[in-house]
Amino acid sequence: APAPAPTPEEHTPPTAPAACALACGAGQVLDVEACSCRACHVCAEDSFQAGGCTGATDTVCVPCRTCAPEQVEATPCSPSTDRTCTARSSRPYYDILGVSRDASQAELRRVFRTLSLTHHPDKTSDPAAAARFAEINEAYSILGNPDKRAAYDDFGKENMEGWDSYWAYAASKAQATQDFYTNEELITRLTEKVWDSKVGQGFWLVEFYAPWCSHCIHASPFVKQAAGLLDGEVEFGAVNGVSEMGLLQRYSVRQYPTFLLLSGTHDLALEYHYRGPHALVDDLPAWARATVADWSHLFARSHVARLDGETFDDAVHTGEDMWVVVYTGGRACVACAEARANIYRMAAELSGLARVAMVDCDNSTNHGLCAREQVQGPYPLFVGYARGPPDARARGEVLFRSGDLPNHVALPLVAKTLRLALQASMAGTGVTVPSDARDAFEDDRPPPPPPPPP
Repeated sequence: APAPAPTPEEHTPPTAPAACALACGAGQVLDVEACSCRACHVCAEDSFQAGGCTGATDTVCVPCRTCAPEQVEATPCSPSTDRTCTARSSRPYYDILGVSRDASQAELRRVFRTLSLTHHPDKTSDPAAAARFAEINEAYSILGNPDKRAAYDDFGKENMEGWDSYWAYAASKAQATQDFYTNEELITRLTEKVWDSKVGQGFWLVEFYAPWCSHCIHASPFVKQAAGLLDGEVEFGAVNGVSEMGLLQRYSVRQYPTFLLLSGTHDLALEYHYRGPHALVDDLPAWARATVADWSHLFARSHVARLDGETFDDAVHTGEDMWVVVYTGGRACVACAEARANIYRMAAELSGLARVAMVDCDNSTNHGLCAREQVQGPYPLFVGYARGPPDARARGEVLFRSGDLPNHVALPLVAKTLRLALQASMAGTGVTVPSDARDAFEDDRPPPPPPPPP
């Protein structure tokens, strides 16, 4: 059957809502649907209000302009005005501020305050004030920062951002003579002459940098922040690799910047794997604290003897203890440096069961000893000397040689194997074996930092 015809009432259109006659005040816009007033939108950072917020329309925001490389900011971007740019000055920065090249930082600050007040666009009707004010700020932004000033003094305005590689720097024929961190109280500038007297005690975090290195230039303000965050916990130092080649070779530094955490007392060094300038503030302090806590725990619970030709026989061949002797290849041995923290871990694991010592075969006084023990590289070389009469342990047995396995894997295996073997051999002899030594050591130690890569 056909559908019934609609009734007249169903054709009646809905009643239109009454118009909202609400008047909004300053800084507000009308929400028509809710018939209420709300605050106008606030422009995001680096944008300004170009119109709107009149009660009927919301804020109109426009991104601030970006100055071209050959320009410098004359007036900054603000919530109500766009950024203005002017041509970058070609005059030397020292001439712009009217100071000599040997002016102190205090003199630069004083001159800058005077000039910026005199030439501020809001303080004068001079139409050239904005451009003059911009070049004053540009000059002080470089000369007022000691590290940027050092790069400017060495390389000039064109190259003060540095180079990404040594070869690009060398091709430029520029000469890097200035140091970074010249006026930083929390960062000690280190040279080979003062190295042992300063870094020989306590914990140090040292940056190796080059003044021509663009990454080092960009990292320097973050290095200063990191030094402030670690103040009172770790000493902070910096080495200019251009003038201190001996220290670069001593620690096998291969790139800039390189950050090493050092314990001079125990001759330990661990490299922080640099991941960009922001990580120096976000990650480096926590890494340094965790590593220092781990090392301090190891040093308190382990002892690693330093043996030489005069002390070796009395300790190892005629003594009553089992020994694990680690033969190393001096400071040039990178694998030896990476293994040292794990050597202390092994000594802590074997505490009360066996003694651990290191012998530097690169030291001329130990050449005869290493030859007599038939020690050959690669280093480090781990040799075990058993208990018993001297004739039974005249020759040690190689436990682990560098290259067989990564140090952070092999050394725990060696320590655990020796511990179990010693416990079994000493059972029933009446010798007290501290069976809970390892458990106690592991229970209260802080979580160690990630081991260095092999």
